[in-house]
Amino acid sequence: LEARFDAVKVAGQIVCEIASRREAAELYFGLCAFSRAAGLGVVAEHISDAEIMARALEGGATLLQGYHFSKPLGPDEILAGRLSFPDRKSTAPQPLGRE
Repeated sequence: LEARFDAVKVAGQIVCEIASRREAAELYFGLCAFSRAAGLGVVAEHISDAEIMARALEGGATLLQGYHFSKPLGPDEILAGRLSFPDRKSTAPQPLGRE
């Protein structure tokens, strides 16, 4: 309760099943509701397809990560501009550049 943070990261083991298991969805949506009430953002990891992404956003995720957006990349690949996102959309506040 004394820690200072601005977001809660929901474990991938929960997120990857929110489209297929009622228990995972209820836990995820509950965590999102708590986070909203506390004024915290929600990071949902393990977004592997469009259905999981839609459910994560429906629950209130403010940031998303997972293979649906990009495989893990090293710094050289990032700086070379090898990022790819569905529908050319990124959750980054600004596009990554060579700086």
